[in-house]
Amino acid sequence: MLKMEEMTAHVDELVQLSNKSAKLGGGMSWRTIVDRLDKLSSDEIQLLTFDSVEDAREFYLCHSKMVGFGIRERDEKKDQKGIVTYKRWVCNREGFRNIKWLKLGNRKKEAKRLTRVGCLATIIVQWNKDIQKFTIKRFSMDHNHQLANQEFVQFLRSHRNVNPADLEHGVGIRIPQIVDLQAYQAGGHNKMGYTQKDLQNVVDQFHRNAIQVGDASQVLAYLDGRANGEPNFFYKYAVDGEKRLIRLFWTDSQSRLDYQSFGDVLVFDSTYRTNAYRKPLVILAGVNHHYVTTIFGCALIADETEDTYKWVLKTFLEAMEKKAPSSVVTDGDGAMRNAIKAVIPCARHRLCAWHLKRNVVTHTNKGFVLDFDVAMNMNCSHEEFERRWHLLVEKHNLRDNQWVVDLYNKREKWAAAFLRGHFFAGMKSTQRSEQLNATAHKYLQFKMLLYPFAQRFELFLSKVRQNEHKEECITSQSSPVLITHLRELEGNVASIFTRKIFFKIRDEISAEASLRLISVVDQDKVKLYTFIEYLHRICSWQVELDKSERTINCSCKKLESDGIPCSHAFAVMKAEDMDEIPKSCILFRWTQQAKPAEKNIYSIQLEDSAIHAARFGALCALSNQMCFYAVKTQQGYDEARECIINSASRFKNLWVNDELVIKAKKKDNMMDESIKRSEFDVRDPIVVATKGQKSQHSTHKRKRRQCKNCKSFGHDRRKCTKVCTDAYETHNYDDVGAPNYVDNVNSNLVGSSYGLLQSDSQHGCNNELMDSNWFEIIPPGQALMWACNPSLIQSHVRNNSLLGDGNIQ
Repeated sequence: MLKMEEMTAHVDELVQLSNKSAKLGGGMSWRTIVDRLDKLSSDEIQLLTFDSVEDAREFYLCHSKMVGFGIRERDEKKDQKGIVTYKRWVCNREGFRNIKWLKLGNRKKEAKRLTRVGCLATIIVQWNKDIQKFTIKRFSMDHNHQLANQEFVQFLRSHRNVNPADLEHGVGIRIPQIVDLQAYQAGGHNKMGYTQKDLQNVVDQFHRNAIQVGDASQVLAYLDGRANGEPNFFYKYAVDGEKRLIRLFWTDSQSRLDYQSFGDVLVFDSTYRTNAYRKPLVILAGVNHHYVTTIFGCALIADETEDTYKWVLKTFLEAMEKKAPSSVVTDGDGAMRNAIKAVIPCARHRLCAWHLKRNVVTHTNKGFVLDFDVAMNMNCSHEEFERRWHLLVEKHNLRDNQWVVDLYNKREKWAAAFLRGHFFAGMKSTQRSEQLNATAHKYLQFKMLLYPFAQRFELFLSKVRQNEHKEECITSQSSPVLITHLRELEGNVASIFTRKIFFKIRDEISAEASLRLISVVDQDKVKLYTFIEYLHRICSWQVELDKSERTINCSCKKLESDGIPCSHAFAVMKAEDMDEIPKSCILFRWTQQAKPAEKNIYSIQLEDSAIHAARFGALCALSNQMCFYAVKTQQGYDEARECIINSASRFKNLWVNDELVIKAKKKDNMMDESIKRSEFDVRDPIVVATKGQKSQHSTHKRKRRQCKNCKSFGHDRRKCTKVCTDAYETHNYDDVGAPNYVDNVNSNLVGSSYGLLQSDSQHGCNNELMDSNWFEIIPPGQALMWACNPSLIQSHVRNNSLLGDGNIQ
């Protein structure tokens, strides 16, 4: 009786809504009863009207999702103006597969599973001129197949659609991370409406649509557009005989400005697996006045030969107005070394200390490794280094080691005794470049084409520059606490140098307290100070003070090597009662004014996608607070949901209208863009093999599997027959008559084997088998194999007639 009353009330509600809509000139809108679509009958559904074909499609999609089937477009009709007046959708299981595909022979892969079973469920909408809306001409729910449960609907093709809003989360984020984020926000993967593969397909399609011509031509057109819109943007490329892109270099105006201030030391290295063509990425970097890594330019190259590195360096100098660096730090690659010597002969080349230590471990013994680190950092004369080196080689008996001989011949590129006095900005390795490579791999993914690669590199570049902005803010908006015994000099240092450089100099001020003055020689124009370290009489340092010029020169050469005054210089300042650092001890590139104030004089015009992403992030942040309070009450949730639905529909219409205008403008400029891209008649590069890539046809043979028990090859301990034989010959029986393998076989394996034998419910063997001396019926050497396969035991038991057939399941 109660159900009859509910049905009557439900029908009355539908009739009232229908009459109300009829007075307005049309049928009933489905959005007013969206929560009950799966409970409506065919007659009730035919009362619905739709404003557009898209509105009708959304209804049938929502209805099919609630009922449990997918939909597919079937046919449509248009009027003379090309406007759709008739549309038909069917169940995704409508029709049958063509017979020719069922009888296809010589298949290369497994045929797709059959999904079409001739289902007759359908909906047809037609334009009604009287009410100016779409009405339902025919609706059928005659499904001849099992409907899908709600937890399975998400895998039907028509219900797997990636929302364009979900793509806005993908700025610098990998696909699996985007999926996890969306699943968390939706309340589970089953409520997302798409799978990870669907999102990957949409992203790939987006990239393919962006590249209407060749990938190489597209990236060159992009860089050319940057050059036209940004003064001092520089790029250059090279092609081979087949007009394929083999080398590409570019740098922006900010990088060129940074190089003019901090281009005295250059660090560059190659990284791999950043693009689809496996081209090595060469990042040319340095260090700025905040002691933060800065990027001067980058290059994509096809190989790592000497000619290629020569081209990179020559192009780099061309972009930097022929200004060459005074020092270069690399990992010791032979091609790099020869290219530097040919293109920048005046630059001092230093080999990476980290790579040297790693190679020392490979080519020498453990004792030499520790002593080599001491020898590499010895701050002594050339003669003293030669004497200690020969003693070191004799000590470890490495006179005949050719690698050690070659290392000694390159000592001027790694020994501090020979590099002392030459400026390297405190860098001894390519660690900064390695850190850049690690950060780059978070933005530059493997299999990325050149055009998206260039765009994502700009995002990576902005991340690197953010560190400089942070240090600039800290330096300008705060001041350090003075803690040393020379407060006046420390305060003067804090007002001149940047924060990180101040910390380095403060350590030298603190170290001054451990020095002891030995002698002072007062000459006509200079004073000579001699210092030794407290309780260490091995080394002494001489500091020369020019009385008239007030210049300080120390024999340790720290000012010349690192650009900061040493503790010996501060000892002289203390002896002379100076309250300010002499100008001779200030290297301008470390000061707060080292970089011009107008460092952002060139503004880069952001693309629409970047602007949309920024807007999306801002709106998400603003809506978080609203959603937080709205879900606390049912009324707040209902009001917020209604507001969001209405606003989303309105904003979608605004976007559609705006897109029509944009498409019209793009159509007018399409010819100009195609002409611009056709100017770069460059073919896409081929996939290259680099030294950082593992060979696909390696000659290295896989190590054969060796048993740890019998030392034979071809099997492991788990399948060793000797273990089984030993277990059979030396087994012990416990209190219940079962064998104990603990002394002979791995306990985990024995436990599982014993459990298999004693479980009569799982394997059908009754207790008579366990009570009997079952080892007598199992062949020697096969105990464990039989224990893991009860069917063998059952078969063998039958053959030996120990148990009747009725006892074996």
